[in-house]
Amino acid sequence: MAGDTERSPLLGQRSHSPSTSTRLGDAVHGLSREARGQNIIILMLCVILFFASWANGFTQIPLLRLVEDRICHEYYDMSMSPLEPIDEKLCKGEWIQSRLAFILSISSAIGALAGFLAAFPWGAAADRIGRKPILTLALTGMALEVVWDIAVVWFHNMPIKLIWLGGVLNIVGGGNAIIIGMIFSIATDATTDEERQVFNIHLEAVAFLRLHVAGMAGSLVSPTLCALVMERASPWICQWIGVSLLIFGSVAIYAVPNPPKPSHSPSHDEQESDSDDEDPVNRKRVSKLLKMISLPITPSLFIFFLLTFLSIPVALATQMFMSQYASKRYHIKLASTGYIQSTFGVGHIIQAFVILPFVSHLLTSATIPAIFRVKDEKVRDVVLLRGSFFFLIVGLIVVGLATDLIGFMFGLVVLVLGSGYASLLKSLMSLYADAKHRSRLFSLIGMVEVLARVYSEPALAGLYSLGLRHGGGWIGIPYFGVALFIAVCLALLSFVKLPKSNEAVAN
Repeated sequence: MAGDTERSPLLGQRSHSPSTSTRLGDAVHGLSREARGQNIIILMLCVILFFASWANGFTQIPLLRLVEDRICHEYYDMSMSPLEPIDEKLCKGEWIQSRLAFILSISSAIGALAGFLAAFPWGAAADRIGRKPILTLALTGMALEVVWDIAVVWFHNMPIKLIWLGGVLNIVGGGNAIIIGMIFSIATDATTDEERQVFNIHLEAVAFLRLHVAGMAGSLVSPTLCALVMERASPWICQWIGVSLLIFGSVAIYAVPNPPKPSHSPSHDEQESDSDDEDPVNRKRVSKLLKMISLPITPSLFIFFLLTFLSIPVALATQMFMSQYASKRYHIKLASTGYIQSTFGVGHIIQAFVILPFVSHLLTSATIPAIFRVKDEKVRDVVLLRGSFFFLIVGLIVVGLATDLIGFMFGLVVLVLGSGYASLLKSLMSLYADAKHRSRLFSLIGMVEVLARVYSEPALAGLYSLGLRHGGGWIGIPYFGVALFIAVCLALLSFVKLPKSNEAVAN
C-alpha cells in the first residue's frame, strides 16, 4: 500500500468500468442495429431466391413443349419454322413421347453429374474469392444452359441430342446445388456469435425458414404464370423470361450488404484454415474433401443414406415428368399442367406448415390415448417418417392407376400427406452426428441426393417408355416402380436403431 494515495481507487480500475447491466444494454442496443442489418440481408436473399425459383418454373414446362414440338417436326418430316408449332394433339404418339422422355432424362442426368463434379471445386473457390462471385457464376451458368437449349431447338439443322451439352454447362458455377449453398452460407454469415449469445435464439433457423418459404413461393407462383403466358403468347417467351430472371439474380446479389465480420479471435479451425492457404491449391482441396467425408457412419446412419438415395425418384416423379405424364394420359395441354403443379405446391405448403406440425404436436400430447402417444421426439419422427412412406406408396399407386384427371388429383392429395419425408429424414440423420460433424453430414446428404438424380431420371424415362409400348394401364408403371422403391424404404426403416443421445453417438 506504500504506493497508494487518497486518489487511488480502492478497487483498482474496476470503478471506472461500466456495470454489467450497462454493458449488456449497450451490447443489445448495438446488436439490435446489427439485427436490422441482418434482416435486410435476409430479405434481399429471399428476393433473389424467389426469382431464381421463379426462373426454374418458367423454363421447365416450356422446354418440355419446345422439345416435344421439335421431335414432332422430325417425326412428321416437316421443315416449317419453329414459330409454326404442330398441333400438340399430334405429338402424343408413343415414339415421340418415348424419345422426349429419353432426351430430357439424359440431359437432366448429365446436368446432375456435372453439378456434382463441379460443386466441390466451386465451393472451395468461394472460400477464397467470396460467395457472391461464385453465386453470380452459378446463376450465369444456368442462364447459359437455357440459352443453349433455346438455340438447339430453334436451329433445326442442329441435332436435338445436342441439348445434352446444356447439362454440361452446370460446370460453370456448379449449378443449383451451389446456388442454394451460397445463399444459405451468406445468410449464416449474417448472423454473428454475439447475436446468438445475447438474444439466445437460433437466428439461423428463422433465416432458413424465410429462405425456404421464399423458394417455395417462387416455385408455387411460376407454373401458373408460365401456363398463362404459354396459353396467351408462346413458350419461347417463357424461356427468355427465365433467362432474364436468372441474369437479374446474378446482378442483384451485389446489392446485398456484406455481412459483418466476426470480432472474436480466430479459432483453431480458422487458424488451421489460414495455414492451409500456404499449401498448393490441389492439396488443399483434396484435404478438405477427405475431411468432409471422414464422418463416423453407424449401420443405422448408413440405412438412412440408403433411404435418401432410394427416395429421390419421388420428387422427380412430381416435377417435369409429371407434366409430360399428365399431358399424355389425360389429353391436356402441357401449358395446363402448370396449374396442376401450382395446386400441388399449395398442398406442400399446407402440409409443411399446418398438417405436419399439428400431427407432430398431437403425437406427444397428453390429451391423446396412451396407445397412440410416443415417448419422445426421436420416436415421433420415426413414426411420422413411417406414415409418410405409407402415404407415398398409396398416393403413387393411385396416381398410376388413375384413368381420369380427378383420380390423378386425388392421388396427388395423398402424395402431399407424405411429402414431409425429406425433412424427416434429415432430422433423424442429424441425431447420428454431433455439432462438429453435422456440416459434413449435410454435405454428404447433398452429394447422395445429386448422385441419386443421375439414375432416377433415366429410370423414370425407361419405365415410361415400357408403359407406352404396352399401352393401356401400363402407362402408370413409372409410379408403380417408384412405389416399389418406397416400399423397400419402409421395410429398411424397421432395421434402424435410434441413438440414446447425441453424445453417445459422438463418442
